Amino acid sequence: MCLGPLADGEAEFRELSDDQAICVGYAVDSPATQYLPIEQFLAYRLARRLHALRLQYPALQLGPDGKVIVAVSVDNGIAQLREFSASLQQKQIADEIALHRAVRVALTEELQQLATTVKGLLTALPEQLTVNGAGAFEVGGPEGDNGLSGKKLVMDAYGPRVPIGGGAWSGKDFFKADRAGGLHARRIAKLLVMTGLAKEATVTLGWRPGDTTPQIFSCEGASLEAARRCAALLNFTLAFSGEHWGRTAALQELARWGHYTDARHWWERMGFSADQPAYIASGQQQQVGQADCTKNSA
Repeated sequence: MCLGPLADGEAEFRELSDDQAICVGYAVDSPATQYLPIEQFLAYRLARRLHALRLQYPALQLGPDGKVIVAVSVDNGIAQLREFSASLQQKQIADEIALHRAVRVALTEELQQLATTVKGLLTALPEQLTVNGAGAFEVGGPEGDNGLSGKKLVMDAYGPRVPIGGGAWSGKDFFKADRAGGLHARRIAKLLVMTGLAKEATVTLGWRPGDTTPQIFSCEGASLEAARRCAALLNFTLAFSGEHWGRTAALQELARWGHYTDARHWWERMGFSADQPAYIASGQQQQVGQADCTKNSA
């Protein structure tokens, strides 16, 4: 049904959910972090910066595989990178000390750049900074690991702080209730914080087999009525997401970097139709985030 051509009468079934799904959307009132938790935003930005080392410094002999994990402490609005670990595919004959040095320089530069836009972010490198802590990482991709169809869903979304419901995203089209539903839920949550109705919002949607639109089960951070009013402003049909989002999304980039890290993605721009865009913590805590470009270019 994704590839077509469809037989007579098949197309009309695309807009109906063919399964049940519980989908969670989240947003925090922080435009500088793309309305994402700080730890997940940092994991993405730092991973992307290290991914660029492969082309920037060919002498390091890096491969396309890699992942990072970060631990961030947040205290009274001040965020600090407490721990950082990166695993980057590198030929065994290459200089691992040069790689460690390049990682430290790249992290320093990226944190300094981010601190100019992310209020309260400190630029100091953590004492615990590990590169290829398990030793040589030469064999990557599907030869080094399996699980090509089981990408870590938490990295498609918000990191481990936020529940995400169930069902895979990458690898499914945008008519599927679990993938589209997660994005639709994000749109409600994001609209709640963008309009000032919530500082932080978590919205849970539910789809039943045969539904064309979801039910709003719950909303944390704002009233259920506020969530329903926001939902009334947006097109939440599977027909809409399937027809428009799949045509505009760079699917390989989504699989590699997640669904909410680029403001140019259609659902992040809050579009009503194909050509009409929509209107557009205190306390001591430690959060972790991760990003993984492993296997995702397959």
